[in-house]
Amino acid sequence: VDRGEDIKLKLKNGRAANTTFEEVGGLTSTGQFAGQLSAIFSPESKTQFTEKGSTTFYGQPCLVFEYRVETRNSRQQIKIGNAQVITGYQGRLYIHQESKQILRMEQESIEIPYTFPILDATSSVDFGWVNIAGRDYLLPVNAQVSLTSREDRFTALNCISFNKYNKFDTDVKLLD
Repeated sequence: VDRGEDIKLKLKNGRAANTTFEEVGGLTSTGQFAGQLSAIFSPESKTQFTEKGSTTFYGQPCLVFEYRVETRNSRQQIKIGNAQVITGYQGRLYIHQESKQILRMEQESIEIPYTFPILDATSSVDFGWVNIAGRDYLLPVNAQVSLTSREDRFTALNCISFNKYNKFDTDVKLLD
């Protein structure tokens, strides 16, 4: 099921939150954990991929692919206040040559209407190996999201660190 991410605000300034994620204010973003990758590879997006050669990313040999999703095939939303718009997007994927795992995803919105209050929207997500309960998983470790206002060219930057990954489990015993 392609529903994106389910975001619930649990803590605000280290204390139990009594507000919703939407009520926090300032620059917020979703999709960095899995939603953006899911959208890029969704058949409905009709993503165009172009191989751009190879490079090293943090010492790892990678293939670089550029991609583009036209607005007509996109579900990417930019929201500010009561205004919202669907835009197309393009970017680059850095894929480890041997494992074929994505190590970095870069993305920028395209075709933002001139009448919309946001001029530019970009994001990047870095993936790394995280040990959870003795097993390694490739997961997001850092992300950056920026939005630039059309009116005053002010850029808001949201730096995200994914950490404190844990395995949660429980034993359940049914009693008659």
